[in-house]
Parts: sequence; C-alpha cells; structure tokens
Amino acid sequence: MNHRSPSAERICTAALEHFAQRGYDGASLSEVAEAVGIRKASLYAHFKNKDALFLEALADAVAVEWQFALDCFAATETPSPEPLSSEQHGPERAIPGHAYCAALLERYAQSVHLRFLLRTAYGPPLALKPLIGQHYEPFIANIGELFAQSVSQQWLVTPLDAAQTRQYALAYGGIVESLYVELIYAGGTLLDARRQALWALMEDSLRWLGQRRQGQ
Repeated sequence: MNHRSPSAERICTAALEHFAQRGYDGASLSEVAEAVGIRKASLYAHFKNKDALFLEALADAVAVEWQFALDCFAATETPSPEPLSSEQHGPERAIPGHAYCAALLERYAQSVHLRFLLRTAYGPPLALKPLIGQHYEPFIANIGELFAQSVSQQWLVTPLDAAQTRQYALAYGGIVESLYVELIYAGGTLLDARRQALWALMEDSLRWLGQRRQGQ
C-alpha cells in the first residue's frame, strides 16, 4: 500500500467498502465523500478521478489479502529445518496451502477487502479490465508460487524441479480461483465439497510424488 495522508487513507477505506457493496458502476463519489465527512471537491484533491480511487482501493485489497495468504502459510510452516518424508506426515504436518483454502469461507464473510477484490476480478468494469488484471493476475500467480515453494522446501524430501514448481503453482492457483468463484456464486456446502475434492487430489498427487522419489 502506498504512503498516504490520513485524509487520503480515510477516503480510500470508505471507497473500498463502497465499491465492494455497489461495484464500480453503482458507486458514487459523492457518497464516498459524504461517508468521510468531506465535500466531493475535496476528494479530488487526493484522487484524480473515480478510476484512480478505484485502482488505489484495489491495490490495497490485493496487499491485505496477500498478507492474509502469507499468514496462513506461515501458520503451517515446518517447525524443523529438515523436511519429512511423505510417510512421516500426519495431521500436525499438513501440506502447506491447506490452511488458506480452508479459511476462505470465513475470510470472505469477514473481509471487505476480499469481497471487493473478487467482485472486481470477476465482474470488472470493461474500461479498467486490463489494469485490474495487472493487479489480480500477479496476486494469483504469487499465491501459486508460494504454495509450490512451501511444498518444495517444507514437505518434500527432494525439492521440486522448475517444471514441477510451475505445474504445482498453476494447479494450486486453479484450486484457489475455483474456490473464489464458489464464494461469489454459491458458498457454504458446495464450496466446502469442492474444496475437499480438489484438495484430496492435490494431496494424492504430492504423496505419490514423495513416494516415487523415495523409491528412486
């Protein structure tokens, strides 16, 4: 997030909540200014126009949700510097990335940042779609890379090679995006069923890979 004045910070916070509820097209800068307790003209002293404020709010949402992902992964980091074999893993040695997926339903209910991010990513204003992609696509790519690197360093005895790292990064990003779509359009029971099914396949793949490497 950028360094901003306290006034600009309040404007951006109010705008993010407003955009999350109304979307880009339904949002009113007059209402944002009113929520902050300033005149609309004063808002323009901090942000050039609606597009600039929207993209600033999007950058904030990405930063906040990226930190949440980092925290989820850190909570399941391997406590020992030596990775364990696949047979040694138990519930206390969960594959990295599971905690983030399992937390998404509650996170979506609690975080206006995630609600705004997903509404923007999956229903973007057409004029801003390329710029939105410049924020969202790296975010998803980084989550995938975080997963692949965490698995390679913390869970497998032999690290993934470059091709496998990319493959697992893309696969995990696909799982996350599938769950994001469910958050928007379904939620609840269907989301949990999809999460469990996709994660079971990911676990099977990684355990098979670990066992195959041990047999080499």
